[in-house]
Formats: sequence, structure tokens, C-alpha cells
Amino acid sequence: TGGELPSGTDAIVMIEHTETIDDQVLVKRPVASGENCIRRGEDFTKGTAAITKGRRLSPPDIGVLAAVGCSIVPVCSIPRIGVISTGNELITVDKRPSGSEIRDSNSVMLGAYLRAAGCTPHLYGIVKDEREILREILHLALGENDAVILSGGSSKDERDLCADLIAECGEVLVHGVAIAPGKPTIIGRCMGKPVLGLPGHPASALVVLDRIGRPLLSVMSGEIRRTECTRSAILTQNIPSTRGREDYIRVKLDGKHAIPLFGKSGLLNTLVQSDGILRIPAGSEGIEKGAEVEVITW
Repeated sequence: TGGELPSGTDAIVMIEHTETIDDQVLVKRPVASGENCIRRGEDFTKGTAAITKGRRLSPPDIGVLAAVGCSIVPVCSIPRIGVISTGNELITVDKRPSGSEIRDSNSVMLGAYLRAAGCTPHLYGIVKDEREILREILHLALGENDAVILSGGSSKDERDLCADLIAECGEVLVHGVAIAPGKPTIIGRCMGKPVLGLPGHPASALVVLDRIGRPLLSVMSGEIRRTECTRSAILTQNIPSTRGREDYIRVKLDGKHAIPLFGKSGLLNTLVQSDGILRIPAGSEGIEKGAEVEVITW
């Protein structure tokens, strides 16, 4: 295997198809010219690219680069993303909640997502809804990262300061998008860097980061072509939708079937039970039971 053919030969017979008789070899089956051979230039022809720019390197890619003698590869730097959790009701995960307190699940969930997306997350912990403190942490995060994600504080309540502070140090490009869950999303720019304000509810935060934030992360990492992982399935029940709004429904895959998991965006049980999300276009009023759908897997 990998050896050069002796002069005058043009094919290889597998040893399993031969039998040795004294000093002779009996070939038990016909063999065609070129069989079991690889010709020079057959794998990659001269002048063609083995690996193209804008591709996230996979184990096969690394093998190809080694085979063509490419020991040093120019790559984009890994994006560093700051994550700030906002809210007076938040406590750290090691504490026991009392009253209206809730543990900060978003920062670690978003951090795990960012790591899986090929980024380096920098978690800044919990910041109370106090303008001066939030402004200070936002400026710190902008100085230390390539982009910043704010979790919570994206709504238009008087205590929600994110949009004001983004506008103060840069500009708010979008405040409110026609998707569910995730309507109060903020898209902004500060100090020339992207800032994404996510809703505080976990399902909303994850859906918005996946649908709106992920393409941004791909561009920042130099990835030009990104293929989503999807599964075809048959819907097990009707899903209503509101025309003019893009809906994302969490679904569980059971063989060839997609089971919708309806629930409020503040609940975590549908996230952990789901295998992905189903997109309902803004121009649709829903999808009927029995329809074939494409599930975007997590």
C-alpha cells in the first residue's frame, strides 16, 4: 500500500483474491487495468485548492493539509466574547434562591454555546440594574473583547438600561425584532464592536443567540461557508403561528417524528427536552400535523 508499481505493471490484485502454489501465484479473479491503483495527481490535481479560505478546519481538513505538506496555516484569531448578566433578581448558581430571586443560568448557558461555536467567552458575572455600575462593566467588556453580549435588560421597562447605555457609547441599530421568542432583542455597535442585547428568559436568549448571533460569530471568526445541521421529520400536531412574525418552536425528535414542545420562554424544561427548533416563516399562519419539516438541531 502506497508503494510504486514495478515497471510493466498497471494493476494490483488484492492478496485475498490470490493463492500461492510453490513459487507461483494463482489469481482467482479478473483484474482491470488501473484497478486498486492511485495515479499521480488523482487526489488533488496541480493548480487546484485543497482547502479553501473561510472554512472551519475539521479533522479531515487537518489530514489533507498534512498530506500536501502544509505545516503552517494562516488562520483567523478566535473571537473573544464578553457576557454580562443583568438583573436585580439574579443570584449566583451556588446560592439558594429566596423570594423572587433566580439563579443566573443564562451566562453559563451562553458561555457554553459560545465555546461550541469556536469562541472564547469571558463571563463578567451578575450586574445589578444600576446605570453607573452597568456602564462601567460594559466599557470594561468592550475594551477586553471583540464583541459583547448582554443578557437581560433588553425590554423597555424603566429598569432596563441596556439600550440607553448602548446608545450612549455607540448606536442602537435595532431594538425589537419580529421573532418569537426574542422580540425585545437589541442589536448595537459600541467602540466599533458588535453588542447584542438578549432577552432575560433562557429560551429567548438561546434562540436569539443561535438565530441572530451565530451568523455574526461566523463572520467574526472568518467562516465564509457554514452549514446548519438539520433533520427532516414529520410533525405530530398542528402548530399555529401569527402572520408577520417568525416563530421558533422547540421540538423533540422521536425517530422520524418531530414533537412540538410548547412552553413559556422563561422555562428551562422545554430546552433540555428539545433536540432543536423548528422555524415558521413570518408569512405563514402555522404548520399542519403530518407536514414534513426541517428541524434545526442544537
